[in-house]
Amino acid sequence: MQSSHLPKHFFDLTHEECRILFDHNLPVWDALAQLKERIQAFPLGMIQSDVHPLSVIENRESVYIAKGVTVGPHVVIEGPVVILEGARIAPGAYLRPYSVIGQGAYVGHCTEVKHSILLSCARTPHFNYVGDSILGREVNIGSSVVCANYRLDGGIILVGKKGARIPTGLNKLGAIIGDKASIGCTTHINPGTLIAANAHIGPNETLIGEIDAHTA
Repeated sequence: MQSSHLPKHFFDLTHEECRILFDHNLPVWDALAQLKERIQAFPLGMIQSDVHPLSVIENRESVYIAKGVTVGPHVVIEGPVVILEGARIAPGAYLRPYSVIGQGAYVGHCTEVKHSILLSCARTPHFNYVGDSILGREVNIGSSVVCANYRLDGGIILVGKKGARIPTGLNKLGAIIGDKASIGCTTHINPGTLIAANAHIGPNETLIGEIDAHTA
């Protein structure tokens, strides 16, 4: 494992409620590998905010919705799901099992989130797919950005730069996007792509490998 693959290389977790999902001594994707177990640390089965009556919560006993959360109409939530204080879920969003939505994060219209972690104030505003991914604090992905999570051949996802790619042991892994990165509209992010904090990537790109902030 390279030190550049530790959580601290991508995120400042100091004030994140989601920090309990991470082992600071293991690669950042370990948080996804262990998510099914670690999500149990939240008070699942507790819903502290009103949910729009036209929305659907399945497996309610495994859903936690904190105070100050807004859930609009026609949202589908399939537990286990955690939505932390101040998060907003827009009409038509789809939260699939093992999704953790951090404080003040925004899941937009017709966005699908599956087995992923959004840290505080991350934004997935319009028609996004976020699969098996981690979005850092204040990350913004533009309309129709897709975080793909599965190789066509079903093989183990590799990460790192060309010529030095290493296996993760996972056959589903989307993007790891560092704090305050911004991704332009209609960009396709291939499985196992690592994007540095503060990176700014223009629209209509296809990303793969490891993207440094100064080369994005």
